[in-house]
Amino acid sequence: MARNKHSKKNEAPHWPQWAPPPASPTGNQQQPEPQSSGIIGGGPIPPTTPPPKKRRRIFMWFFLAIQAIFIIWLVVGLTSAAQDFPECAGLTGDALDLCEAEEAGAGIGTTIGASLIIILWAVTDIILGITYAIIRLARR
Repeated sequence: MARNKHSKKNEAPHWPQWAPPPASPTGNQQQPEPQSSGIIGGGPIPPTTPPPKKRRRIFMWFFLAIQAIFIIWLVVGLTSAAQDFPECAGLTGDALDLCEAEEAGAGIGTTIGASLIIILWAVTDIILGITYAIIRLARR
């Protein structure tokens, strides 16, 4: 039998790490060697870690609580401004003018108050959005 001058007499055949060795004729397979992690120095691949715990989403609940507070504040503000004014139907002269001015002033005040609540709401949401973006970028 001709032998290659570079092969050794009792050396087992070298199989690539990605393929298991072929089955022996008796049916007993050899156990494959643990694969290396590809890092210099080799070693077995560490066992997989359990999946991370589900995040509680504290920021989302805080954001929703702020939204609920603003909605309640706006609804309470609008309903408390809807007062029953005395009928202006039987009034004349200065009394009639005063009654109509009171109704107009209440409507204007309600509009200004509701507008301030909505503006404050929008500014708060913008600040919370910027804060959320900064937190997300810091975690990357």
